[in-house]
Formats: sequence, C-alpha cells, structure tokens
Amino acid sequence: MVRRIYTMYLDGFGIEQIAATLSNEHILKPVYYWKSIGINCPGKSCAYTEPTRWGHSTVKKILSLQEYCGDVINFKTCSKSFKLKKRILNAEEDMKIFKDAHEAIIERSMWEKVQSKRGNTRHKRISSEGAKNFFSGFLICSTPKK
Repeated sequence: MVRRIYTMYLDGFGIEQIAATLSNEHILKPVYYWKSIGINCPGKSCAYTEPTRWGHSTVKKILSLQEYCGDVINFKTCSKSFKLKKRILNAEEDMKIFKDAHEAIIERSMWEKVQSKRGNTRHKRISSEGAKNFFSGFLICSTPKK
C-alpha cells in the first residue's frame, strides 16, 4: 500500500483523492490492519472509526515518513525530565539519522521526489503565472466584539 500511495501521489493524485480511493476500495487503515494480524498498537483507540475510512492525515503521514526509504531516525522526541511523561519534538539537528539501516519499501529517489513535490504545493495563493489571485486581500476578518 505504501508503494501504491507514493505512486499515486507522483501520478498527480492529491492527498484527499488518495484517501477517497483507498476508502472506496475498502482497504483497511494501518491501525486496523495491525490489529487484524495480531499487533497491538498502544495509544491508538480506533473503536469509534470505520476500519476502511481513510483520512487525509493518514495519507499525509505515510507520505512524510523517511523510514520507508530504509532509514532509522533516533531521538525524534525527548522529555524535559524523567518525571514528565509529555514528549517534545526534538530539533532536526539533534536527531540521529542512520541511512540504509533496513530494507527500503520505496526507493530514496521516489521519497525525495514526493518531498520536493509536497514542498512546492504549500503556496496556493500564487497562480502558475506568478501572479496573486485577483480576489486575494479583499476580505478582512473583523475583530471580535467584546
């Protein structure tokens, strides 16, 4: 499924379209798949959702995970103290990345293409010709009344 999601994204499908396609084909979400093969995932409660209803956040996370190209990333999170259970995201320079530590699901070149494509699609206010939308800036939110 990971290879298919990456291929669909590179073929021009959007994240919502990929999620809708997987939902329509009744493919189990990752959490439900893990449960079906006997793997318990702590902290993931899925009793209230449909097993084949994919969300855009699941697809987005799959597209962003570097581990699929064979890397291991250590020290993604840390805690301020051993007494505090809350995890804090570590700075990127504090993470340790071990490349090609295990068999890759997708090629590194495919992962890099997806990351560059995802990086280019975040600015939606500027058109392909480089001009802003004609209606951009006309509406202004008012301040809330007290």
